[in-house]
Amino acid sequence: MKLSYRYRCACGEILSVDASELGADKRCPCGASIRITRELIDQLEATATADVTPVTDAAVAAAKRRASLWAAGRKALRSIRELLLRFRPKKDAGTATTFVPPDGRPAGETVSSTVSFPVSPAGSFAETVPVAGIAKSETDDPFQWRIGDVILDLYEVLPVTEGFGPDARLQAYHQGGMGRVYRVRHRGWNMDLAVKCPLPEMFANPRHRQVFASECESWIELGLHPHIASCFYVRELGGVPRIFAEYVDGGSLHQWIQRRKLYEGRDENELLSRVLDIAIQIAWGLHFAHEKGIIHQDVKPHNVMLTRQGVAKVVDFGLAKARAAVGRTTALDSSHRTDSIGSILVTRAGGYTPAYGSPEQFAGEPLTRRTDIWSWAIVVLEMFSGGVKWKLGPAAPDALEHLAGKAESSRNVPRLPGRVVELLRQCLQSAPNQRPHTILECANALKEIYEQETGRTYSRRMPETTALLASGWNNRGVSYHELGRSEEAESAFHEALSHEPYHPEATYNLTLLQWHSGRIDDREALKRLSQAASTHREEHRTAFLMGLMRLERGDCEAISQHRSPVGKTGGPELTARWTDAAQRLQHAPPNCLQTFSGHEGAVRSVAVSPDGRMAISASDDGTLKVWNLTTGQCRQTFRGHRSAVLSVAIDTEGRLALSGGEDGQLRLWDLVTNECLATLEGCGAAVRSVAFVPHANMALSGDDHGTVRAWDLSTRTCCRTLTGHQASVASVTIDTDGRFALSGSWDGTVRLWELASGECLRVLEGHTDWVQSVEILPDGQFGLSTGDDRTIRMWELSTGQCVRSLQGHEESVLCVTVSPDGRLAVSVSVTSARAAGKIQANREELRVWDLETGQCVRTLEGTEGILLCVAFCPDGGKVVCGSSNRTLKVWDLSWFGGRRWRAPLEVARVATGAAAEESEVRYADLLRRACSEELAQDVGQRLALLREARAIPGREFLPEVLQAWHDVGRFCRRTTLRSGWLVRTIPTYQDWLNAAALSSDWPLGLSAGYKTLKLWNLATGQCLRTIPTGSSHRVRCAAIDPTGKLAASCDLEGVMKVWDLDSGRSIRTLNAHQAAVLAIAFSPDSRLLLSASDDTTVKLWDVRSGACLRTLKGHACPVQAAAISPDGRFAMSGPGDPVGTRAACNGEDTSLRLWDLSTGRCLRHFEARESSVLCVDISPNARFALSGGEDATLNLWNLSTGQCLQVFDGHRAAVYSVAITPDGRFALSASQDSSVRLWDLATGRCLQTFADHKGPVVSIG
Repeated sequence: MKLSYRYRCACGEILSVDASELGADKRCPCGASIRITRELIDQLEATATADVTPVTDAAVAAAKRRASLWAAGRKALRSIRELLLRFRPKKDAGTATTFVPPDGRPAGETVSSTVSFPVSPAGSFAETVPVAGIAKSETDDPFQWRIGDVILDLYEVLPVTEGFGPDARLQAYHQGGMGRVYRVRHRGWNMDLAVKCPLPEMFANPRHRQVFASECESWIELGLHPHIASCFYVRELGGVPRIFAEYVDGGSLHQWIQRRKLYEGRDENELLSRVLDIAIQIAWGLHFAHEKGIIHQDVKPHNVMLTRQGVAKVVDFGLAKARAAVGRTTALDSSHRTDSIGSILVTRAGGYTPAYGSPEQFAGEPLTRRTDIWSWAIVVLEMFSGGVKWKLGPAAPDALEHLAGKAESSRNVPRLPGRVVELLRQCLQSAPNQRPHTILECANALKEIYEQETGRTYSRRMPETTALLASGWNNRGVSYHELGRSEEAESAFHEALSHEPYHPEATYNLTLLQWHSGRIDDREALKRLSQAASTHREEHRTAFLMGLMRLERGDCEAISQHRSPVGKTGGPELTARWTDAAQRLQHAPPNCLQTFSGHEGAVRSVAVSPDGRMAISASDDGTLKVWNLTTGQCRQTFRGHRSAVLSVAIDTEGRLALSGGEDGQLRLWDLVTNECLATLEGCGAAVRSVAFVPHANMALSGDDHGTVRAWDLSTRTCCRTLTGHQASVASVTIDTDGRFALSGSWDGTVRLWELASGECLRVLEGHTDWVQSVEILPDGQFGLSTGDDRTIRMWELSTGQCVRSLQGHEESVLCVTVSPDGRLAVSVSVTSARAAGKIQANREELRVWDLETGQCVRTLEGTEGILLCVAFCPDGGKVVCGSSNRTLKVWDLSWFGGRRWRAPLEVARVATGAAAEESEVRYADLLRRACSEELAQDVGQRLALLREARAIPGREFLPEVLQAWHDVGRFCRRTTLRSGWLVRTIPTYQDWLNAAALSSDWPLGLSAGYKTLKLWNLATGQCLRTIPTGSSHRVRCAAIDPTGKLAASCDLEGVMKVWDLDSGRSIRTLNAHQAAVLAIAFSPDSRLLLSASDDTTVKLWDVRSGACLRTLKGHACPVQAAAISPDGRFAMSGPGDPVGTRAACNGEDTSLRLWDLSTGRCLRHFEARESSVLCVDISPNARFALSGGEDATLNLWNLSTGQCLQVFDGHRAAVYSVAITPDGRFALSASQDSSVRLWDLATGRCLQTFADHKGPVVSIG
């Protein structure tokens, strides 16, 4: 009987070894090569009864027979699993990806079952061998990918190279200590990445997952360094967090040692130089991590990657602790063994590798950075010894002495210099405090040894610390989000935007998170991204990101707008991603399928039959109409109500309909015979809502007397009256079990009723205006209510708590309906369509909500009119809406149902450590030269250097380069706008902010609230002083004088006050106006103050004495706008009513007037079309004026001729404030449409739109 032995590779694979193979190399499927030596055979024989068991020929034959049976069984198993997969629910289109293992099995096959193999004559053993099954997506087998797979339409799996030279071969992945490492091509970046896929058992319980996430952060937060493989981000795929890191193409240091690549060449100096060079690079990488407060804890050749050019990069920071927390080893036996080389080179349960572990790691003591110094020294020792000659890390000092005592080095291994021996002895001291204090000391010592031993200067320069830029912060945020750290993710995105305002990916990601969590609606999300697109030069990036967001909204028509820039400048990879994503929407874009016409009045209520084939509508014309939803034909018209029909419902069997009208009647209709079965007389008040009680011959109604009435339909009588509401009951609804009812009233409350007893179980309070509609979700646990306060509230019915408030509607929310699965809600409201700033018509508005997250998934606008009612069809994919324009519309919303597609977070391309360092060095050099004394007088050269510095990715908006740009800009003439961005948001008042003013010498700002003024340091956001005005009325406007020492304010009673900003005291009160003061302005010398009033006059005041110097009369309407020219000689005023009613006007006065302040004479009239003038400003040279009005336009005037030179269009609502820049070339405008626009006065072109405000912008300075 010939004996053979089982040898366990580091990857866990069991290999059969026998003595006849001495001197041969045994290859493991993972790619590892094991040299069979006499020493190895002796070790295997000595431990054969434990971990390495002899295998007889008979056992092998039995195993082969069992394997043939297993192959047949696998085929049958596959057929069964394929059959089961047919009944599996469809996966989300956004995440479904087929993953195929790398071993050549058919697509979809994966590990799923086990079978035991006999290994000895006595019987079977406890080991198991995997049997293949089938997987169709990442969630079936998230661990296995195959070469050629494309994950998430973004990551293409590429082969990895195992071995060197003639022995090199391609395979699907590297087997690592924690799992598999794949190589993928990031299609968006056109860059190869390494993807670390942890083993599934790493996440056996939530604590393991939490620890893994925490330790991944350690690597992510390290940042960029040339000698650390950059961890770009972490992303969860198939329920497993994957680490996306820099791909290093040369293999690991362990492979270089084992395959002897480290020792290629015959020159002794060359070999010594290579070893010392790698050791120094590793030390530099570890020192960088130590300075960041991170200890590696598992430094070994496996965790050092090398490029083909010999650049060393340390990997797997923090993952040792993650392995320790899970308590696993890479060997099949989790106990620590020292009986073979194969088991001592794998990571033990403590998170470190025994052959490289320090004494304090073995003792379980607290660790410092000096534990990495110990392990680093062993790595250096291994490079000089050609392999591991010791079993445990604490034995390494003896191995060092043995190697140092050798007369000559081994073949092709460099000699060990004496100074290196001395350094390693210091590093391998048992007591940590006796080792070098930092590993940088070791690197410096090796650098001296290198130069002394080789006779050459060490060519590498110690890398500088590279700051994390916007893209890096963005990717860190993506990683945090994937690890479940949402708050940290948002903080990282904010940090990215502080480095680069409107950074495309950071803007998109932050907006996406806020949209998905319901904090902003879809239109606000698009507005933010549009603003980023208008300021960013890489159009394809923002177009692609905006397209993803529109794709989630199901905005099929708008998506076509983004195809051109993506295809034109985005490159083939980005275009392919975009095309594939857009194709998902073609199957069911949200749109209006049908429009039904026939009613002669507004459609007040609609109900859909249980089979979804029929709908019935109630109208102001006093009729009900029955519609065939397939053909759109009106099947029947019911008449009988004497006035408007306000509500209608269909019973659960689809045979009966109940209607309630303004005439106070309820009518019961037979939908089969089309007869009116009964007329139920109520209390005589309008019946605003009706509902059938499921599984009972009963119905409920709500009326204008504030009562809910229960009706027995068999006797046609009211069997109970539920009282409690103090105003009209606008809506009633009943749960699916027929036990409870919910009612909403114009008294602002919602009431929960128990139908059996008629008892009011709970009053739900929170709405601040009338409640218009209520619904109970299918699970009966939650209810929805809508109201005139523009909100939708979700209530937990068992507690009465409002668990969520859905906000976004701009007007009253008139009706809400819930999908049959309870996941979506659809609400209808009214929105205003504007033309030239004026409300021309109301437009239909329909919003789709995700009730789990509160996200407003999509806002849909219809035609002119107001949607008054909405109802889901039973399939959950369509809704039927009734409108004030006398029509019904059927909308297809199937895109949002089921597992809807959600836009993913996007990572930004970043440079690797070496490239980042090169860019940082170049940037610093350019900035230094631009700010040097030598170029102080050469403005052109300084600008050129700064342009070059700002062109380096990620550096355009850094504070130091912006300051240098500003300093040089003082000697230049502005030619155009490069960019503009939000610098700071300052919370000023909980109530309305009425006015704001800016000092001419920045950074002082003044804000006016209800009864206070606040003085701000705008550079820091600090409130310097709060000044109570002492008035009982709201402050209407405010101004700061050019010196920044005085301020003026006025209230709605016409009282003006002048303030000393240093003391906060009022130094003058002016009471000459007979009505509210609407605008004020200081003269350039701070001596005069101009006020414009609701009393149609303009007054000029002496600030020092408080005397009214002149009253300027001539306007026939309230004067809303006033300004003084920069030379103090002229003033300009404009009439306008901010409400737009002109109730106070004595005529149709729409003209601006130019005044001579020295004489009070009106010099010229300027006809401002037919619109109120709300604001005006005069250019620095006093040649031009700019006015804004209620018609949403700006007019540029020539003050000499009175001619309107140009009309600027762009705003969608009234323009409340304008300001011309000091150089007279640009202007800013603030509007009711919540935006601020920057204009080029020479061309009339809008250069940028700032859309950060969430409400009307009333003032700008």
